[in-house]
Amino acid sequence: MSTVENLEFYFKRINDAMISYANNELKELDLTFSQMEVISFLIENKDKKIYQKDIERYFNLSHPTVIGLLKRLQTKELISINISSEDRRKRNIELTDKVFDIKEKMNCKMKEMEKYVRRFLDDDELTELERLLRIICENVIYNL
Repeated sequence: MSTVENLEFYFKRINDAMISYANNELKELDLTFSQMEVISFLIENKDKKIYQKDIERYFNLSHPTVIGLLKRLQTKELISINISSEDRRKRNIELTDKVFDIKEKMNCKMKEMEKYVRRFLDDDELTELERLLRIICENVIYNL
């Protein structure tokens, strides 16, 4: 039996610290970490039609939360939201050209954030951490 207690405490503290660090780093791009995640998801899927519901499912976020995120991105002219021609109940989300102006800076910020976390662990520890996190994701998150 493990002597480790309160794993959720550690996960929560790490998550909060990383989001705080990311939000601070992204201020110069006028983005939050959540907004950057949505933009990254849209970039990764730029050859597919992405609907609001896809974002809700992928990030496991509520409808009102996604509406707020998308409205802020639309206000910043980083996305456009259009009613689907196939199904008027669906909202199609598309990137604007403005995203591609900040994409390189965004990628640099993402690399800086990853480098910040990686500096505490050697390659073997990072490999083991990734292995363990995959196990947790596969058995906890995806089986809820």
